[in-house]
Amino acid sequence: MGKTVAITIEVPKGYRVVRTWRVIDTDNFGRDYPNERFVAIGMSNLLAHKLAETLNAGPADSPRFYRVVEHLEIEYELTPGFTS
Repeated sequence: MGKTVAITIEVPKGYRVVRTWRVIDTDNFGRDYPNERFVAIGMSNLLAHKLAETLNAGPADSPRFYRVVEHLEIEYELTPGFTS
C-alpha cells in the first residue's frame, strides 16, 4: 500500500488543477513489472469504474485486468475575450 503525503502546490495565475480518472490495463499476477498501459483517460470517477467493471467482466482466468487511478493535472485556463 502507498503512503499518504500532504503537499502544497502553488498553481500559477491562469492555470487550474483538473482531477480526472484513468483506466489502466495491467497484469493479474501482482508482478513487479506488469507492463501497464492507459486505455482510457480524462473520465469521471463513475464512468471510469463502469468501464473497468465492464472490461473485467470477461473470462475469470484472464492474465490482464483493468483498474482505475486518479489523475491530477495542471492545465492552462483560456482567458475569454472582451464583450461589448
